[in-house]
Amino acid sequence: MHFSPNPLLHVAPAEPIEAERLGAWLHETDPQIFRRLHGGDEALSRRHLAAQWTASAGLHSHVHATAAYREGSLMGVAIGYDAHTLSAQELPQFRCAIRTIGGRRALRMFGWW
Repeated sequence: MHFSPNPLLHVAPAEPIEAERLGAWLHETDPQIFRRLHGGDEALSRRHLAAQWTASAGLHSHVHATAAYREGSLMGVAIGYDAHTLSAQELPQFRCAIRTIGGRRALRMFGWW
């Protein structure tokens, strides 16, 4: 569904674009928790969140987001899911963490190490 309350904005399902920007935006939603989850490494946190944004599944994937665009540029996003979808995203989230930050860090992040 596309919704455009403002002729300058276009609201539509999000696309996996501008990953670095989204990684920074997501990190800034709670920088303390994301720094803690990534061992104090803010750059790693942003890279990991950027990778999650472009993934086809996971808690911070674009597939769960609606985006606002202005002249093709991303202006903002809203991410949301129901309880069933949330629980189904844990494994893809973990796989993305392994690829992005490494197995040991991912295990620690999820409380399994």
